[in-house]
Amino acid sequence: MESTPVDDTRPAAAGAAPTTGASDLPADRDVPQPAAVTFEPVYYFFSGSLMDEDVLRSVAGLGPGQPAELRDAWIEGLDMKMWMGVYPTLLPRPGDGGGKVGGRAWLAEDPVHCDRLQRYETSACRPADVDIHLGGTVVRGRTFRWARDPGSLELSEGAFDLEHYRKYFKPHIFG
Repeated sequence: MESTPVDDTRPAAAGAAPTTGASDLPADRDVPQPAAVTFEPVYYFFSGSLMDEDVLRSVAGLGPGQPAELRDAWIEGLDMKMWMGVYPTLLPRPGDGGGKVGGRAWLAEDPVHCDRLQRYETSACRPADVDIHLGGTVVRGRTFRWARDPGSLELSEGAFDLEHYRKYFKPHIFG
């Protein structure tokens, strides 16, 4: 009986899984392996509601026994404006490089916490690398800065008052 040669050049039938001979597969050692992703703890600088330990614990999703140790801090090179009159946001200062903004810093030790912070900040803000001044030490860290038009009518001059926030806004948002 005569055998019919197989035509390997035609496409497989719709829905059929492609076939590959074992000799077509590279050896495991030839397959590039994804680089291991490691997370390095990072300081975050806050100038608004996240300066409140209860708010930070809730937003970051810190579990029982995970303290939200906030430290007094400041950054420079950015200015604060108020978004919709209530929420502080940071923007580059045109011209001389920006002013000094006071706030608090926190060391995020889990990437899940970083992701939760970004969701809280919404698409209106994006992470930005900054030098954070902690007493006599300067550390490289992150903050969130305005991601939209710096000339937006949503922005106004003003300052964030943490005690005012705690008294009038926090109870309605965080119970």
